[in-house]
Amino acid sequence: MIPTINDDDQSLRGIAAWIVAELGAETPWHVTRFVPYLELMHLPSTRIRTLERAIDLGHEAGLDFVYLGNVAGHAGQDTVCPSCHRLVVRRSGQTLEDVALRGRYCDMCGRDLNIRSTIKR
Repeated sequence: MIPTINDDDQSLRGIAAWIVAELGAETPWHVTRFVPYLELMHLPSTRIRTLERAIDLGHEAGLDFVYLGNVAGHAGQDTVCPSCHRLVVRRSGQTLEDVALRGRYCDMCGRDLNIRSTIKR
């Protein structure tokens, strides 16, 4: 998400609605923090609150899995079961921890999370 280019609520709602309509509610949406570089050095980094707002808008649009990217240590990187709201996969950088998966299902409520994983407990 690039500040002043695609970080407004209207753009975010449009992206989320398109994903739900064209790809399905279980399609993951990764909202990633922009960091200034090269010809866009004049723009600031994406605010964390803006990324959190995108997560909220994605869920409001009906997406089950919205992830925050490029923000170390933020809970928005984790997978939470959309049915029982239990943490099932914790992410830290490139490290994944299986917290409550049973194959591709939530260990608590049994919902199919459509996850393909080789994570070891």
